[in-house]
Amino acid sequence: MAAVAVPQSVDPSEILRFIQIQAGGAFGLYYIARDHPETFRQILQSVSSDEERLQLLQMKSSYDWTVLHDAAYNSATEIVQVILEYVSEEMRYTLLSMEISSKWTPIHTACMRGNSEVLEMMMRLITVEMRYKLLQLPDEYGYTPLHMSAMLGHTQCIRVIADSVSCQQLIHLLRITNDEGRRPLQVAIVGNQQAAVEMLQDYQTRALIDVALQHTEQSGK
Repeated sequence: MAAVAVPQSVDPSEILRFIQIQAGGAFGLYYIARDHPETFRQILQSVSSDEERLQLLQMKSSYDWTVLHDAAYNSATEIVQVILEYVSEEMRYTLLSMEISSKWTPIHTACMRGNSEVLEMMMRLITVEMRYKLLQLPDEYGYTPLHMSAMLGHTQCIRVIADSVSCQQLIHLLRITNDEGRRPLQVAIVGNQQAAVEMLQDYQTRALIDVALQHTEQSGK
């Protein structure tokens, strides 16, 4: 797609109308963010309320993606950072949990592409509890972001996910099954993703040991 020529004014109503009608919804918004980063920041700043800003960022393209899905797909870490830093903590969760037709969230999209830097940025800007909730969300086939990372052998995404939650939470994520009844480790085995298999086994072993040690310490007090 060619660079999007944005209006000189950053009046919110004019920008919203331009994006919705002339620039292809969220698809156009992503290209504005990519090609005119300062204008994109001005757009976010000029929106008067959090609700209006959320409405803008929840806008979907003709193929059902939000600007965060596009940014996650294209490894646009700076765009992800700008978006999440301009909204409240609660709205960060709302945006990161938004699903497209396949029930992919932006986190699923980053894991599918193996964009670990984008994934790490998303995890860094939300709380541990938010991370845990988002990482449990399944797509239309029951695949969590960890399932998707395991299936495709994206070991750096596996590392980010594992390092973003507690040991107890990680154990639970490793035990979630998809619609075929498979856990992330089993998905990696079926997909012949040996590096992912070894990493998941290692994380699982360490998490189980850490939780067991914690229980031992607590029972000894």
